[in-house]
Amino acid sequence: MRKELFLLLTLSASFVYADDYDFDMESIKKKTFEYAGYLRSEYKYQQLNEESPSYILQKRTESSQNTLLNEAMFGFTSYKDDFSLVGSFSAKYNDIAGHDESIFTVYQLYIDKQLSSKNSIHVGKK
Repeated sequence: MRKELFLLLTLSASFVYADDYDFDMESIKKKTFEYAGYLRSEYKYQQLNEESPSYILQKRTESSQNTLLNEAMFGFTSYKDDFSLVGSFSAKYNDIAGHDESIFTVYQLYIDKQLSSKNSIHVGKK
């Protein structure tokens, strides 16, 4: 009985005060830009197994291996009226036992222009 009464009071209160939560969508300001991203650095020290076949076949002389990984991701979006610019980039640097590698990736870079409610133009990589 108490649960039913509580449920009835909760529902009736939500209908009574529903008008207090009205808002105008036109009054909400649009975001002008967004930035997001991260930086990551990872260092590993590994002791090598000198008796393993892969160690013997590679004719290694050192007993350990250092690994360094640096990674960065950056994304941005810029809004201006019916025009938006979106970009997302990644850079990665690996150094494994003195052999280094750099990778730069563009995930998305495009411009979006809204012509009308049904038509828009996208230029770039999405």
